[in-house]
Amino acid sequence: MEGMCFTKKEDLQFALQGWSIINNVEYVIVASNRQKFTVVCAQSGRSDRPCIWRLHAGVSKRLGGIWKISSMKNQHTCATPILTTGHRQCNSQFISYFILPSIRRHMDLKPREIIGQIEAKFNIKVSYMKAWDARRKAVKIVFGSWEESYRTINLFMDAIVFSMPETVYKIQTSENHRFERLFFSFGPSIKGWSYCRPVLCLDCTFLLGKYRGTLLTAVGFDANNGLYPLALAIVES
Repeated sequence: MEGMCFTKKEDLQFALQGWSIINNVEYVIVASNRQKFTVVCAQSGRSDRPCIWRLHAGVSKRLGGIWKISSMKNQHTCATPILTTGHRQCNSQFISYFILPSIRRHMDLKPREIIGQIEAKFNIKVSYMKAWDARRKAVKIVFGSWEESYRTINLFMDAIVFSMPETVYKIQTSENHRFERLFFSFGPSIKGWSYCRPVLCLDCTFLLGKYRGTLLTAVGFDANNGLYPLALAIVES
């Protein structure tokens, strides 16, 4: 691993964690900041047979500010038992990076599916809560946080209006500018409504997640009796 380079520190940590898990060794962090990252074997503090493995990485100005593993001293000399129920480096942060490709393809990836992936790849059984927390972190990496989404909802709707000028929307907030309600109807839906049957159906469903709410829908029928979405609204439960 000595000499390997990484674009950012998170990529370095993920690679090192994966290497440690596959090789069934553990480490502890002794120094970590914006410029350097140093780890030693978890068995380095043993009084009888201390393992002297050590790895150091840092930001290389010569290479444009990327992270480089500058030294990896010695091989692991510790005898770690085969870990099947836990590993120091197999934490929720590592798992979240591992499942990123799966989350990008299937946002509804279940914690039990994550548990199965980790066991199949690394022969390690992780808890349901650790898998759930890893999924939460992965979703945040891919799609951003709930709070970021609410803060940028005006910009998001303005972008839709820019691409579909006849779109209309209305956002209601509280006195301290907290989101409360959103109504919107896409321009093409408004334009095509005059060609639909004179029937309008209203329905609602509960929204699940960190912030609950209710999704209201107004749906019509086109000339082929197909469902025609006209307008949607997000309101409090």
